[in-house]
Parts: sequence; structure tokens; C-alpha cells
Amino acid sequence: KLSGNVDVEISKDEVIFVVDEETELHDFKLKFDTVLLENKKVKFNKNIFAIKNKKFYTKGTFSFDDTILNLEGEIANNNVYFSALKSKVNLENFGDIGGLKLKGIGQADVIVNGPIDDVKIKMSLSLVESSFEDYYLGNLDGAIIMNLKDSSIQLDNLEGKVGGTNFF
Repeated sequence: KLSGNVDVEISKDEVIFVVDEETELHDFKLKFDTVLLENKKVKFNKNIFAIKNKKFYTKGTFSFDDTILNLEGEIANNNVYFSALKSKVNLENFGDIGGLKLKGIGQADVIVNGPIDDVKIKMSLSLVESSFEDYYLGNLDGAIIMNLKDSSIQLDNLEGKVGGTNFF
């Protein structure tokens, strides 16, 4: 369900949707083979969605609860590329990501890319109060790379701290 204003521009080979500020999308789900992300309410701030020559493109700021993503990306030729750089995140706001329970609040650079049937998510994070499934990890800095095809996770230069204890 969408509430707000959307301007649509249609030309011979392109359709552009310009979503006005404070437009909301309720019960959002992003699916490939399984539900990748879902959220009860997403707010848009002057976002653009375009379809041209079998290519989907978007750019803008998305927010939900206390998460703000500066997102830009495209889907073309069965490949996915999205980036959300210098974003403020609360991972709980995403719900399960690729079926995994991730928690943490802080800054993130997120890159989603790869062929549609082999999408990888790389999150460079600086988080507090983080956890993975039921494991409390405290403060985390570094990168997590998720491969959705084989449900694997790679930790890259990840450093954690719980109380006075450093780990990884």
C-alpha cells in the first residue's frame, strides 16, 4: 500500500517515477528466491525509479524507523547492483536479512551486487549493541559479506568488543 504523491513520466522508451517526500510504502518486501528484506513502513524522500531498455534504476533516500539509507542502484541484464553509502542503520529495522537475525545500531556502507541468482551483500559496519542470531557481539567494526545463494557469511577485518574483551 502506497500513501503519498508519485509523478509518472512516460516517453517512448522510458518510464520514470518520482516519489515525493514523505510518501510511505506499507508492508514492503524485497524478494528474489526468498524474502530478502521486509519492513512494515518505508518512507521516501524525493526518490526516482526508472525503467529504460529492460533496466531498472533507483536513487534516493529511504527511511524506516531509525534507519536512513542513501540508496542508488540498478537491475540490468540479470545483474543487481545497489549501494547505500554513509547510511545510518538499525539492523532490527530490516527484519531478518536473508533469513538471518542481525542486530546493531550505527553507520554502514552496504553494497548489494551479483547475478540475480547469486547475490552478495557486503556491509562495512561500525555498530554498537550488535548480535548475530542469539549471540551478543557488543561493538563491531569491519565487514560482513553474505552470499545469499549458498547462505554463507564471510567476516572481513571484523573486530568486536564486549565490555573490556576484544575478539576476532
